[in-house]
Amino acid sequence: MRVVTFPERKALEQDSKELRKWKNERFPKILKIAKKKRALLFYADESIISLIPYIGKTWAYPGKKPTVRVSGKRGQNIGITAAVNQQGRLCFELTKEKERFAAKIFIRFLKKLMKQSSDRFIIVIVDGAPTHTAKIVKNFEKENKKTLKIEILPPYSPELNPTEKC
Repeated sequence: MRVVTFPERKALEQDSKELRKWKNERFPKILKIAKKKRALLFYADESIISLIPYIGKTWAYPGKKPTVRVSGKRGQNIGITAAVNQQGRLCFELTKEKERFAAKIFIRFLKKLMKQSSDRFIIVIVDGAPTHTAKIVKNFEKENKKTLKIEILPPYSPELNPTEKC
């Protein structure tokens, strides 16, 4: 019996040495810190969802071509920032109209996450996007070091972040 399967995608730029270091050294340390502090460990990321529908294939009567009316305006989308933990807890926030992802938006999301878990230390694992590594984010983390820690994943490693599948 043959099974049709799709190959896993992996970035050419991914550094296997960095990946091994994360899995074997850094992540176990994060788990120890989480256990010691009774911390909530979240994986977070942002995504953009287009409000203009994707037009694929459909059925039609012979000789009749279906038409789908869509807006011709570009930039009709909504952004979402989400965080999920291993217990399945999900926290998300939609961007406001005309708002682009920026460090300030990420900080706003972190504040929301901290407020929802005010009695616990929080560790947030994110990719190395400029939104997550900006100076104001680092300063925010420093100001909240008693309740928040941000960890950065190795470059080109989305498979390490379960939020990618959300």
